[in-house]
Amino acid sequence: VYYFSTTYMALDGFDPKVNGVDRLWNDLEMEDIWILSRLESMKRAYNEEMAAYNLHKMTRALEHFLLEELSRWYVKLVKDRVWIEGDSPRKLSAYAVLWECLTNVAKLLAPVCPHIAEEIYLNLDGEMPTVHMCDWPEVREGWINPELEEQMRIIQSIVEAVLNARQRAGMKLRWPVRRIIVQVDDEK
Repeated sequence: VYYFSTTYMALDGFDPKVNGVDRLWNDLEMEDIWILSRLESMKRAYNEEMAAYNLHKMTRALEHFLLEELSRWYVKLVKDRVWIEGDSPRKLSAYAVLWECLTNVAKLLAPVCPHIAEEIYLNLDGEMPTVHMCDWPEVREGWINPELEEQMRIIQSIVEAVLNARQRAGMKLRWPVRRIIVQVDDEK
């Protein structure tokens, strides 16, 4: 995620001070709002586990966010947006969200992976001489959207079920599927 983001941000000359999430809030798409909500929910869980000295749970929350939500889901959803030519609001909002997520992750990683956190922070932000001098990221409760998080979890479970069914049927991912029928027990 870090290399993907920094490579395209550098190519396009993205400046988070000019095009931050707050400035581009009206241009954010649903997946952007969802990942920001997940970021804030993860920060809340991370802080609670840290306060309870449950370091293993704290790092698992961060790992799950990084691998499953940011890398394997969000980046896949926005990768086509970063290939748009010019300064499209869709592309800039994806960059702003990636920057927001990665700078927060760098600060949260600092206690457990100081060298990696330092590398990420200095290449993304670098306002302070070191990530260890930054204020601890506060949870923005207003960004948390439990309903949207639940809706995306349902979508993810459907996509996962379809991928599993394709694998069982021996269908490669590039083969088109004419129709998918989802049978559910719950109206949600």
